[in-house]
Amino acid sequence: MSEPEQAMAEDDVEASDGSTDDDNAEAPARAARRPSTTRKRRTYDRDEVILRFTSCGRCGLFLAAYRLENDQQFTEAIKEIEADWLTLPWHPDLRELVHKSYGCPIDIESYYLEGSCPECLRPFSYAEPDPDQPAWFLIKL
Repeated sequence: MSEPEQAMAEDDVEASDGSTDDDNAEAPARAARRPSTTRKRRTYDRDEVILRFTSCGRCGLFLAAYRLENDQQFTEAIKEIEADWLTLPWHPDLRELVHKSYGCPIDIESYYLEGSCPECLRPFSYAEPDPDQPAWFLIKL
C-alpha cells in the first residue's frame, strides 16, 4: 500500500474509533489546499512584451518594424496572448518582414510554416487554414 493510501486508511481508523468532529477538523483544511483546476489568464503589459523581444537583435527589429506599420493591431494582439504566444494578424507585408528578420521566406502558396530565430531560437509559426479564413502568425514571447 502506498503512503497516501496508508494515511487515508489511518484517517478512516481514527474516525471510526469514536473521535469527535473537532478531531477531524483538519480534513476539510486538507481538501481546501488542493490546487484549483481553473487558471486565471495572465495579462501582459505592452512594455513587458516589448522588453521580451528586445533581448534579441532580430526579434527586437522584427517587433519594432511590425509596430511601425500595425501599432493598433499589436495592442489588440497583446490582449489576446495565450500560453505565452503572441498571435499577430496576417497581412502581405508581414511575409517580407519575416523573411528579412529571420531569413525564412514564406512562399505565397505556403499554408503552414514553422521556424525559429537564428539568434535566440524563439519559435514562430504561420498558418493559413483555409483560403476563406484569415491567416495568422504566432510568435513565442
